[in-house]
Amino acid sequence: MQNPFVFGNPVKEQEFLGRGREVRRIVSRISSGGQSVAVTAEPGMGKHSLLRFLSAPKRRQELYGELAARLFFQYIDAPTFSDTFSQAQFWQLALQPVAENLHVINTPLVTAAYETCKSEGFGVYGLERLFAQMQLANWRLALMLDEFDNLLNHPVLNKSEFYGGLRSLASRFESLTLVTASRQPLEKLNESTQNYSRLGSPYFNFMVQIALSAFSEKDSNTLLMRGDPYFDKADRDYLAYIAGGHPFLLQAGGYALWEAYLDGETERQTRWENTARELLDS
Repeated sequence: MQNPFVFGNPVKEQEFLGRGREVRRIVSRISSGGQSVAVTAEPGMGKHSLLRFLSAPKRRQELYGELAARLFFQYIDAPTFSDTFSQAQFWQLALQPVAENLHVINTPLVTAAYETCKSEGFGVYGLERLFAQMQLANWRLALMLDEFDNLLNHPVLNKSEFYGGLRSLASRFESLTLVTASRQPLEKLNESTQNYSRLGSPYFNFMVQIALSAFSEKDSNTLLMRGDPYFDKADRDYLAYIAGGHPFLLQAGGYALWEAYLDGETERQTRWENTARELLDS
């Protein structure tokens, strides 16, 4: 049998579980006027998996209802940017779903606004015209910006013009929603960019922070039930205890214990010790 536990890579959309409260709040904000969200958590808590789940094509109708037909998503992973990656390149990438679906939008004013925005190098004023026309035509774009705090060290994008543009566009137009994921909380992000906003409000105060915590006992147990037919209640209790509800550690521990069973180890204590040892090394 194939090991049902996955760690190191984001979980697939169909294997995503838990986070019901967080999903509900984020979906509500996206659906209610395109309000932006900052997801914060330590590594391994499932930020990436959450963003992928929220934008998964097969889940959109279920999550967003009638809005799904008029809602584009673009996932962007900030660590992939080169040191010379520019603001124009960022917006060209961000708007890719819009550019590829202009025939679906089928609104001359939106098409004209996009073409003008592109010819002007995706400047702020061109972007304002585009999102204004998209809003009038009732189309929306949700940008899922993963590892957003990486931008604080980017030699080109870590500038007031870029942050100010994001803030202005997302707060003024329902047609643009930002969902960022980062290790640093909003308070730290605002502190790190305060030199750029001394005369105004903090750049990121238009966003609501949603912090990911450990899995509940119920969600931890649901995940560990994937260990059937090998895992019994004692195994699940042990894994839940050593992982402390941490999603990555639950997956890694489940993977290690499953492999111990496949290796033919018959002593429970030895299986548990081997699992704990591998968990410390992961």
